[in-house]
Parts: sequence; C-alpha cells; structure tokens
Amino acid sequence: MKISEINKGVSDYINSIRYGKNSFGTKTWKVSKKITIDYKNVLPAPPDNTSTTTKKEIAYLSKLTKNLTKKQINFVHLVDEDPLNVFLPLLRMYNIPKEPAMKEINSIWNLCVPVIMNLKWIHNRARPHQIAEYLGHNINVIETKTHKTPSYPSGHTALAAIGSYYLSDKHPKLSSEFFAAGSSAGLARELQGVHYPSDSEASMVIAGALWQDIKYQ
Repeated sequence: MKISEINKGVSDYINSIRYGKNSFGTKTWKVSKKITIDYKNVLPAPPDNTSTTTKKEIAYLSKLTKNLTKKQINFVHLVDEDPLNVFLPLLRMYNIPKEPAMKEINSIWNLCVPVIMNLKWIHNRARPHQIAEYLGHNINVIETKTHKTPSYPSGHTALAAIGSYYLSDKHPKLSSEFFAAGSSAGLARELQGVHYPSDSEASMVIAGALWQDIKYQ
C-alpha cells in the first residue's frame, strides 16, 4: 500500500470518529410548537475532525488547558454548575432583581433544550479530547458530569447566550456587558477542555435564532 493511501486511511478513520451512540436510541427530543423555525438547517455541519479549523482549535485547546490558575479552575466550575452564574455580578452591580430574571430565562431555555439536544445528536461531533491524540496533542480535561453528550453546539454556551439576549432586550444600554458575560461561558467550557471555539460560535447563532422565534411568538 502506498504511503498516500495509508495516510488517507488514517484521515478517513479520524473523520469517522463521533462522540458515541445516542443513549436515547432513535428517540428524539420533542420540540414545542412554539419553536417555528427550521432549526435543523440553521447551523452548518461542524468542521471535519481533520479540517484545518479543527486542527487549529485542538492546538489552541491543548495550549489553553495547560497550567490553569486557581481562578480559572473556579470559573470553570462556576459555569459548569450553572452558566447563568456569569450574569450575577452584573445583576448585583446594576441592582437588577435576580429571581425574576433567572426564572424567565430558564422558562425560555426549557423551550430551547430539545432543539439543542436534537442538534447535538444530529451532528454527533466528537469531544476535543477524543481526537486530540490522533492529531498529536493532549487536552487536559476537567472532568464533570456535564459533558456526556456530543460537542456541537455547546449547551452551556447556548443557555448563557439566551441569557444575554434576554437581559439585553430588557436592559439595552447594558447589552455589550451582558454579551461579554455570556461569551465568557464559552471560554469556561474551552478552559475545561470540553468544547471547541466553533461549538461556542454555533451556540450563539442557534440561541439568537431561537430567541427571535420565541420572542415574537
């Protein structure tokens, strides 16, 4: 066998790697009739496992997850527990009542969860650490119970994004601060080593589409 054929075989194998089998079998999450968009076609497919984008992201995550500070580790666990925690300092700073805002955001999120879960299993993207070793890198993962599903899109980032859209709609003068806080949730998942930057980007896109759909229903 020629070297080029061997390399292609390896490349094909790496590209075939997925997160795993859907633990729900053929079951899909039931989406509310309040979701009217064609959500399955909002996002492009994630980059291939051997694409230039993925290789760059893996290299970035390998470097990012080395030698985390105590502050970074604490931040990872804060977001892992609840992505909406990223907004609490701003709510306190601007005297915005926490409970009503969190209740409303979670109510909206409950409509979004089935969409996000369906998309995760449709794309079934492998987590970064599953393919890092094949690309010559090591990613230090902070193990928790919240990354036991496919990688694309990121659920944590999507929830934070919904929070950003909601709070910005209610307090437009603070929108830049709310979106900065929401984006930091994606960074936390990257620091944890469980998501690609492209997962976070996809989450912002689908969350925006869902927010607009729900807002005007």
